[in-house]
Amino acid sequence: MDKLLWQCLVGEFVASFILASAGLFVVFLAVVCGGANAFEIGICFGTMVAMVIYATGSIGGAHFNPAVTLAVAIFRPFPWKWVLPYWAAQVLGWFTGSLALYGLCGNAITAYETAHNIVRGSMQSQATAMIFQCFTPHPLIASALHWSPKIAPIGIGILNEVFCTALLITIVFALLDERNEYKPNIKIFGLIVGLLAGVLIVVFGPLSMASFNPARDFGPRLATWLLGWGTMAFPGPGSGVGGYWYIYWIGPLLGAIMGGAVWDYVLAPCLPRKSIPVKADTNELTT
Repeated sequence: MDKLLWQCLVGEFVASFILASAGLFVVFLAVVCGGANAFEIGICFGTMVAMVIYATGSIGGAHFNPAVTLAVAIFRPFPWKWVLPYWAAQVLGWFTGSLALYGLCGNAITAYETAHNIVRGSMQSQATAMIFQCFTPHPLIASALHWSPKIAPIGIGILNEVFCTALLITIVFALLDERNEYKPNIKIFGLIVGLLAGVLIVVFGPLSMASFNPARDFGPRLATWLLGWGTMAFPGPGSGVGGYWYIYWIGPLLGAIMGGAVWDYVLAPCLPRKSIPVKADTNELTT
């Protein structure tokens, strides 16, 4: 493995670890402590995304998301041979970060389950597994609104993930395109992407918890499986009552392809062409 790739993988691992251990902490606060609503979760997690971009963006590009890595491999000059190593570093970071979070909060989670008569691995244990992994629909919202299984079957979950990921990739590509006159300064790029991530979580969260990142679900899902949630992790509960694990791979990866295509083939060609200034003829100026 060449040194540059190794350095990039360290950046991806650290970014993913931070988002899992510190970013998902706000979900723990919402579930166990009742200390955050959907809007606050979006703002806090989005802020963490921005900080991670500033911390690791110059190292590995701050993808921390297999969907982003796939998009840049297809539409930008990113080496295909780096895709799987990036994915592995991202999943490993989210997995180990989730274990670190459980190491801090495991006793509180167990106490919450005991107080609410939740048997880990049962359908009711979605309420605590969602601290780490995603479900379709959002377990707490579905319970509060008495949603039937028809509200968000597997297909709706996948489409929701496709849509929010396509928006993410389209806007990120727009923010980075040199031809775009509204392209922001790189110094505020992280803040804008963090705000975008927070908005997507708030808006698309009720139907699929707005993962838009296969590693964000899969790494923590591996952790919940290891920590005793069993079939709530793999294969995941059935349609309308939680959704299967593959929703969070199919949806974001398809959305990444769609988002990149929308920018490169639909929106970017419509950008106004900048006129090239014509140099004055020196002879004309001297006559």
